[in-house]
Amino acid sequence: MKTITLNVDTGKITKDNTATTCSFVGQAAKTHNKDFTITANVGEIIIWEGVSSTSPENDTVHIRRIKYEDGTKIFKSDKFKGVRKVSGEVIFNTKDKPDYKYKISFTVFNDGVKRNGLFKIDPKIQVPQ
Repeated sequence: MKTITLNVDTGKITKDNTATTCSFVGQAAKTHNKDFTITANVGEIIIWEGVSSTSPENDTVHIRRIKYEDGTKIFKSDKFKGVRKVSGEVIFNTKDKPDYKYKISFTVFNDGVKRNGLFKIDPKIQVPQ
């Protein structure tokens, strides 16, 4: 099992600054979100979760959907839906093929109140085996 954790500055995020108010656990400082790539293995379950980087006791990040965008398909489905977390099992590899490019759609709640909009971010997954 592999967990991909999206950190969100829940107090500042807007649709115009998503790229600068979000990052992934393990992401290098100068790596843009669209270039952030994790490595997974066939048979591995991936869980996507979101957390507030500024007010974890009052704010929440709900991962709503994972949707295939481009590259090599690695999951059985092109889209996964969830309420707070989303998970999927890797069934294909990307060996000698383009990485799996996808979009994470998520919502943010400040003190239980939904912040405007559905936010999106677009990382990659590489499955070398």
